Amino acid sequence: MKRKLAKLLIIVLAIAVPAGAFSACRTVKYENTLRIGAEALPKNLMPYDSNTGTSTVIASLLYNTILGNIGTPSEYAEQGDAFRFPDGSVYTPPDTAENPFLMTDNLLKLEGAYPKKPGARFGRTDDYTPARQERIDLLNRKGLSPDRDAGETWDTFLPTEAAENAVPSSGWLHYSFEVAEGYSWSDGTPFSAEDVKFTFDYILANQGGVGAVASFLGNYSRGEASEDGKAFDMYLGTRKTSDIKQIGTSILILPKHIWKDIKDPKSEKNLNPVGTGAYKLAENGYSESSSVTLQLREGYNPGGQFSGAPPPAYISFVLHGNTDIMLSALDKGSIDLIYENLAIDKAMQLKNNPKLYKNVKLATTSNTYTTTLLLNVHGGKFGDGDLSGKGKEFRRAVSLAVDQNALIGDVLYGYGVKVSDGLVPTGQPHALTENGAYREHKTDIDEANGILDAAGFVKSGQYRKKPDGGELKIEIFTGVHNERLAQALRTQFERIGLNFSYKQAGTDYAEVVKDVNQTKQGAYMFDAVLNTVTFAADQLLMFDARYGFYETANPTPRLYNYSGLDDAALRALMRSMEIEKDTVKQFEKAKEVQTYLAGLYVEIPLYSAKHVYAYTERNFVNFVPEDTTPLFNDDTLRYITQKK
Repeated sequence: MKRKLAKLLIIVLAIAVPAGAFSACRTVKYENTLRIGAEALPKNLMPYDSNTGTSTVIASLLYNTILGNIGTPSEYAEQGDAFRFPDGSVYTPPDTAENPFLMTDNLLKLEGAYPKKPGARFGRTDDYTPARQERIDLLNRKGLSPDRDAGETWDTFLPTEAAENAVPSSGWLHYSFEVAEGYSWSDGTPFSAEDVKFTFDYILANQGGVGAVASFLGNYSRGEASEDGKAFDMYLGTRKTSDIKQIGTSILILPKHIWKDIKDPKSEKNLNPVGTGAYKLAENGYSESSSVTLQLREGYNPGGQFSGAPPPAYISFVLHGNTDIMLSALDKGSIDLIYENLAIDKAMQLKNNPKLYKNVKLATTSNTYTTTLLLNVHGGKFGDGDLSGKGKEFRRAVSLAVDQNALIGDVLYGYGVKVSDGLVPTGQPHALTENGAYREHKTDIDEANGILDAAGFVKSGQYRKKPDGGELKIEIFTGVHNERLAQALRTQFERIGLNFSYKQAGTDYAEVVKDVNQTKQGAYMFDAVLNTVTFAADQLLMFDARYGFYETANPTPRLYNYSGLDDAALRALMRSMEIEKDTVKQFEKAKEVQTYLAGLYVEIPLYSAKHVYAYTERNFVNFVPEDTTPLFNDDTLRYITQKK
């Protein structure tokens, strides 16, 4: 059975706010209302306001993206165990060779377009060569311009390697899509390909007012809507096939007839939203201080997205002060689920005390994020210069000392999975494998001690010294929520005689790391840092972001290259991977990148933490936990049924 998704539910970390309204008993204004507890609500209904997790999921119920994501139920086992949906159908994983980025139809039809199928009217062509002015325009927009002081002109600049890496001169990606049937705007206006073109142009023209969404259009050159509005062509000034995933599943499409008159999106609150989504704002449904209520659009079912029982007639996101209040509300049936995932400590409390909230159930899902220990090799204590040329040996010993199983047990209470030194969690189609099985991180204390002994790191009492006899003391920079992890690592490293301490930053941890990474002196002001990064299949560019350099006259590490790693061979492998047009071959090259990166021991994987969500079946049944998304996801929306 072919399954079509409603849309992508974008995942964003929530920010806690002061306590809000709460009622001990379930009082609903409308029948068939799914009530979702949340720690924060949007301050307006702007489609691209991502200050809270609920703002993005609410926006995704009101609007659609041009393509959708295929989700995997968390209870499906990769080994072949079948997952049966509430309607009796069996989950069959998609063929990643044919559909590697796991996309499906939405506002535009994917069938035949990716990859292009023989005889398909719509599809992708890889041999588009841009006009000279097209390339110049995109180069200008990306901020790469000739060095006028050096007397360069466009004619001498365009063929240079820097320009070629930023915007290739040939082989641009050209995609053609047909508009899907059955979609309209909630005010009754027909949906058209012109709305897609308008949205992309509007975002680029108002980058300061639409947040980070403009970054997804970094390589977008132009789009063309057919005269009848039934087809859309887009041209991407890149050879990175993964760019289509970002554009297709991350940008909510706006109605041209409404937004063409909105000159300043930054100040627009959008309190009367008009979208193509399954829901619209209920009458008097928005209150920033208490709740947001959405109403199912009458007769909405393009492409047969909803089969069997219709989805909830109303969905209310209800503000609560903290997790304990929401758990009590769940137990009483005042709300049906909590949008944010639970802290691991809280999940363990519920698991070990089933009578505490007897009506509360837990659902566990995986994610694409890896928690890592990132080492500073930019002239710091993990580089060769400070370790008498023995930096790589030292980093390898540090890696061998990390016991992921112990960290998962001690820090996550078992709610996590191991990750290979290639940094990609298991389950991703490009995850590093060995002899057909997922390659796991290696822990060997004896080997680690042997490496340090041979490299001249001699013990003096409990701890080792540098080969030159100097003191060897290393500090881990960590955020406020990683103290337990930092303590566990310090204990593990003591087993090989290394003196690790940790420094705790404030809540602006990520910004602090960026600041110290961009010092004028070029010296990164930390030894090691605890970090989280995602290497999903559709984000292969993250490798370049983490370990690449800006292609300028004086190459500098990219913004997220916190380690300062400068390795030309790795950059060449990443470049070859990114421009490979055959996605199956591209994933093989991604494994080559991972293998090489693993041998550098610059970023050491610690684990991939699982998410735990709380819900109750007092009022609704058929929740479907889906990996990498909150419990309220496309499958839950499709199958959830009000309890009789």
